[in-house]
Amino acid sequence: MTKSAQKILQIKITLREIKPPIWRRVLITDQMTLWDLHVVIQSVFGWAGYHLHEFKIGNVLYGDPEDSEFMDFVKEDEELYKVSDFNFNKGSQFTYLYDFGDGWKHSILIEKVLPHDKKAKLPQFLEGKRATPPEDVGGEHGYNEFLEAIKNPKHPEHEHYLIWVGGFFDPERVDLKKINYRIDLIAQLLNDWNLRLNTWIEDPKDWVDPNVAVKNWVKTLQKRDLEKIQSLPLLTNMRYLLSYLQENKVSGTSSTGNFSQKAVKDLVEKTGYSHPLLNKDEFSRLFKNENEVWAVYYIHLLAYWAELIDGGKGKLWKLTAKGENFLKIPPAEQLYTLFSGWWFHGYWLVTSLRFTQIQYLPPEFPRFIHTIITSTLASQSIDFTDFCKKVLKGLGFITKSDPDDYKIRLLCDDLEAIIIKPLESFGFIVCKKDEKILLSSMRSRELDSFQLSDFGREAFRAMIDPAFYRELKSKLN
Repeated sequence: MTKSAQKILQIKITLREIKPPIWRRVLITDQMTLWDLHVVIQSVFGWAGYHLHEFKIGNVLYGDPEDSEFMDFVKEDEELYKVSDFNFNKGSQFTYLYDFGDGWKHSILIEKVLPHDKKAKLPQFLEGKRATPPEDVGGEHGYNEFLEAIKNPKHPEHEHYLIWVGGFFDPERVDLKKINYRIDLIAQLLNDWNLRLNTWIEDPKDWVDPNVAVKNWVKTLQKRDLEKIQSLPLLTNMRYLLSYLQENKVSGTSSTGNFSQKAVKDLVEKTGYSHPLLNKDEFSRLFKNENEVWAVYYIHLLAYWAELIDGGKGKLWKLTAKGENFLKIPPAEQLYTLFSGWWFHGYWLVTSLRFTQIQYLPPEFPRFIHTIITSTLASQSIDFTDFCKKVLKGLGFITKSDPDDYKIRLLCDDLEAIIIKPLESFGFIVCKKDEKILLSSMRSRELDSFQLSDFGREAFRAMIDPAFYRELKSKLN
């Protein structure tokens, strides 16, 4: 493999065995890794990403080497190879396989090789035809059976399939808005360390300036609130992270911008360790990157979204002026700084550390969550399943006809990861969990319900205009 000048490739990705063909056309940089290309394919097709995958280029397989434990052969690590390593020309082809059970094979054709353009925002979705089959539909034959059933009201599986798919499915529809949204996020991720959105600017109606909100909130705090805030592990971990970056030179990795393994291991010692299957030594030996350590990755995200630190791919992570000042302000102000950074600037989906079935959050999503949470009485518990159904119906993920319990459970797991877990770390909600015994003696604690803490409730009230809050409460009561 020889190095060549950076190029832009126009590729056409076609799902095999389906007629009429399902395809997507995309512009990519040849400097992305095969893993990045995998993410692009998942995004333009709308796959959920929780199944295994692999590329076949020539006679070599590329993917996650850890998947080899399920097979009798070893794959090349897709994160170590860039697209440019293969010197593709116009007309070159290779394949991408997703979900070894359903066996979704994609042909990738290099349609054009274009010169590098610094102004080009890549990847870029150009066009596509027909909807992607539902996840876990059973491959080509299962999909054809599914289409027959939903088109024919007299088919014995008609109602079952409609409920399973969420009430509606148009095989000809390509959701351009969602595809462009996801591709835009990937373009940002490939060029920056992570996303920093701004909900307050995009949806300014009735939101109070966070700098004003924190002053209003602090006035409501009682002594017991201040004591609880002072003892939050999140603040202890954040202060340690910032101090660590002050005292050590930590550069982002060249491929992702994440902290180095050494930095992550040092931070794990202070932020805590938790893994259901591995002891601490095993985990320390096996983990590959920061994204596998939620405790570290999460505070890294929060610090970045709150604009306390700056850095990225191959850049030194260092404190901003706001970050240096953060270490001097009272704990309550520190907490609200992190909360408002997460709420107004954060891309919530990445906190799940895995592909989610929820791949798109509309701009009004934070407003919707705020309304649901503040619509309950101070001492009232919020049933987690009921909360999920309200959110999922609001997002259009489920209709009046509830899907099967398995799909609901997966979606609830996503909402717990992107909303409940962060709010619990801020101390804004208190969770009630039921312990269940799984295989052997393994135990699992499943979320049953949650309620706002006293200072969490006041924090949410401080976010919006008082007049709007009174109007909201009058409508809800």
